[in-house]
Amino acid sequence: MNWSDRSKAIVIVQLDTGQELGMVRFDQTGIEGPSEMTYSLPAPPSVLDLDFDGFADVVYIGDLGGQVWKWDLSEVGEDTDSNGLVDNWTAGVLFRTDPESMPDGSEHYRSFFFQPNATLNSGELILAFGSGERTNLRYPGDATRNENNRFYVVQDPEPTGALAFASTFSESDLTDITGLDDDPDPTDSGFYFTTPDAEKFLTSPLIFAGFVITTSYLPDFVGADICSQAGRSSLYIFDVFTGVGYFAGAGVSGDDARQTDLGDGAPTEPRISISPTGDQMYIQTSSGRLIQLPPPPRNQPPASIIYWKQNF
Repeated sequence: MNWSDRSKAIVIVQLDTGQELGMVRFDQTGIEGPSEMTYSLPAPPSVLDLDFDGFADVVYIGDLGGQVWKWDLSEVGEDTDSNGLVDNWTAGVLFRTDPESMPDGSEHYRSFFFQPNATLNSGELILAFGSGERTNLRYPGDATRNENNRFYVVQDPEPTGALAFASTFSESDLTDITGLDDDPDPTDSGFYFTTPDAEKFLTSPLIFAGFVITTSYLPDFVGADICSQAGRSSLYIFDVFTGVGYFAGAGVSGDDARQTDLGDGAPTEPRISISPTGDQMYIQTSSGRLIQLPPPPRNQPPASIIYWKQNF
């Protein structure tokens, strides 16, 4: 079977009829679609309503080639060529990482298997996402190459409109805070930090109370039977605006302040239960443990009932 890039696409489908309403699809010529859409799109899309009017404004989705795509849906859709698809919704690459050349001549990509999460800060959109070898959990890394996974926090100053695709960001637009307590450059477009060899981000992150919450997995290479290798999980919590670690304290700073060990097993993504009596965060591991932790505290009052109706 010959390889084809034609299947690479993002599609909007009308739920009740199955009709395709909009599509961004690879086109080698770059005329009817982006020629850079040559990598698989395994991540679910993040669909955001920025003005809270009940209609989607922008979609973000990562691919296996280290790219994060953006699709601007903010304009009222128009089908100007009568082919049944909206054609005034623009798409492009928001963020791109360069692959690392490996000793065997291959290219290693920082792949995004999971959707980015987002938050608004005074009207500015901030995205958080991490890379990891989801299809190769035992990938050990290469000490001679800088192909290590990263976690990125990227600002999108113009999510929609005429300037939405004025720039494609890369690592050079961000500050590397690996080993630092925080992001020292207030003029950059975000920050990132690098994990040790073999450590992978394998779940969708959360943004809660101004903090990024995510988990990672470090495989155990002892023994040949992958079923007997538990590996270890870590929980990362850090300020989405500055990168300051949630666990900072006496004698704890830098990267150590951003993470804590969860023990054996691969992790699920964190889930948070909000309650008037106290919020709780839950993470389960493949070793069968259910971990319960308090999440970062919210500044606003605890959750309470805002609507109630009794039927007789």
